[in-house]
Amino acid sequence: MSSDGNSHSRSWAAGLILLLAAVGSAVAGCLGVAVVATGDRLGVDGFSDGVEPALGVDGLSGIFLALLALVAVPALLYARTYLRGSRHATALAALTALFVASMALFLAARDPVTFLAAWELMTLLPAAAILLARDEAGVRSAVFVYVAVTHMGGVGVWVAVLLLVNVARPVLDLDWTRAPTDKPILDGLAGPAHRLAATWDSFARTDLIDPGDGRPYQLYMDGAAGSVMPPAAGDSALWRDIGLFPFATEQPARVFIIGPGGGADVWFAVQGR
Repeated sequence: MSSDGNSHSRSWAAGLILLLAAVGSAVAGCLGVAVVATGDRLGVDGFSDGVEPALGVDGLSGIFLALLALVAVPALLYARTYLRGSRHATALAALTALFVASMALFLAARDPVTFLAAWELMTLLPAAAILLARDEAGVRSAVFVYVAVTHMGGVGVWVAVLLLVNVARPVLDLDWTRAPTDKPILDGLAGPAHRLAATWDSFARTDLIDPGDGRPYQLYMDGAAGSVMPPAAGDSALWRDIGLFPFATEQPARVFIIGPGGGADVWFAVQGR
């Protein structure tokens, strides 16, 4: 068969694959619109903690399926023109169709295995398509960096989903009550130190500590984020603190402080004028 014949055959096969993918995307989008319009649910209701494949569509995923179809259908129909003449037209069309399918699968996934599998496919399929279309050193390098970065960011998703599954079906013995919980306030209460006051609000617990030996009071929020509360008469150690340096050298007329804590930054700003 001539090269023109092979090119025509590849173009025809790629067009058929893209057409079928566009039809499938349109059907998925229509299902999403129907779910949103009727308020019903399709398939599994809620996220399953099992490892068996589970799919479902609710109102939120229905909206995203409709948006996916709105973008994917015209893109798939016009993609045939861009693949015309390519040596890998059929394979690129198949990868494009699978990429759209993986996004729809991600939206409909209702179990951890399907969710994570769709997540991986959404990353790897476009990378494979780019490598197939552009076999160049610079492109390969960019794709490898892309895959590495996306997987570094995806580690958090893997860990979060697997931990949620472990809560429902314990496999690892993760007893968080045995984790070390020491906080800086414990060091602040060592020796002659003692707690002067403790208050609660909707945000945190606040403790006022007198470290003893004539040192400035310390303020802690939830046992952490300790900060110094300067006495009215000042303190010799504060005059040697590095925090005073920018205020003493610049001597700003106005200062905007976010999170003043015990007030050390406010004291620095006042003394630097």
